[in-house]
Amino acid sequence: MKRRTFLQSSAALAASTTPLSSLAATAPAVIDTNVYIGPNPFHALPLEDPDKLAAALRSTGVTSAWAAPMESLLHRDLDLINSRHAKICRDRGNQLFTAIGSINPKLPDWQESLRRCHEVHHMPGIRLHPVYHGYPLDDPQFIKVLEQVSRRNLLVQIVPHMEDRRTQNPEVVVPPTDPKPLLKLLPKFRGLRIQIINGLRTITNKKLQSDLTNLGVHFDISMLEAVAGIARSSIPAKRLCYGSYAPVFIPESAALKVKESQPDIDSAQLKALLHGNAQKLIPAGK
Repeated sequence: MKRRTFLQSSAALAASTTPLSSLAATAPAVIDTNVYIGPNPFHALPLEDPDKLAAALRSTGVTSAWAAPMESLLHRDLDLINSRHAKICRDRGNQLFTAIGSINPKLPDWQESLRRCHEVHHMPGIRLHPVYHGYPLDDPQFIKVLEQVSRRNLLVQIVPHMEDRRTQNPEVVVPPTDPKPLLKLLPKFRGLRIQIINGLRTITNKKLQSDLTNLGVHFDISMLEAVAGIARSSIPAKRLCYGSYAPVFIPESAALKVKESQPDIDSAQLKALLHGNAQKLIPAGK
C-alpha cells in the first residue's frame, strides 16, 4: 500500500469508524509507546499542541502515551529540554502522557542528564536518537549508556530511523542506524528492557528481526506498513507493542493497522499488543 493511500485510508478511519477502545473492548488499556511532543525541526505538524495531540490519541482509544521531546533531535542543552518536557507531560494532556527523557551520549556530562531524568523528573525510560546524534551502536559511549540504564533499571528506546530519505531536508540527510551491533552487545545486558521504535521500515530482514527479539528487543507497529501487517509480521506477538509515532503520523494510522489485522489475531495477541507487552517494559509503579 502506498503511503499516500495509507494516510488517506487512515483519515477516513477517523471519520467513519468507532474508536480503537470499542474495537478492542476486552482491553482495559491502550498504551502508545511511540509519541513525541514539541515542534518538529523540519515540518510543521497539526498536532504539535500537547492538548490537541492528547485529544486525538484518546479518540483512537489510547489511555497512556509514552512521549519524548521532539526538540532533542537537534538541541544540545538536553537538561533544559528534558526539564521543560517533564513539566509539559505533567501539566498538559490531562494525565495522558508519560514523560520519556532524551540522552545524547556524544554530549559532555550526559551522565548527569541521565541522572536528572531518573532522579529529578522520575522518568521511567529514555529515548536515544543515534540517527540524528551521529553514533553507531558499538560506540563506547553508547555502551556506557546501556550500563547506566541497566543499573538504574530504566527502559531504553532506540530510534534508528525517523523519516524517509526522500523527504528529508537535503542539507540534513541522515541514513538509518545499523542495529546489528546489538547482536553482540545485548547478551552482556540480560534483563535490560529495550525497545526499537520506528524500526520496521528499515529492519526488514526476518533473520535479524528474529535474532533481536530472541535477545529481548521489542518493536512497535508505527512503521509496519502492509495490509494486515500486524497479523503477517514475523515479530513474535510477545515482542510487538502499539505505537503511533504521533504527531509525525496521524494517530488513526496505528488504529487502522490494528483494525485490519483483528480478524487474524486472537484476543491474547490483541491484549499483548495494546497494553500487555508495554506493561512489561514499564511495569506499574515505575
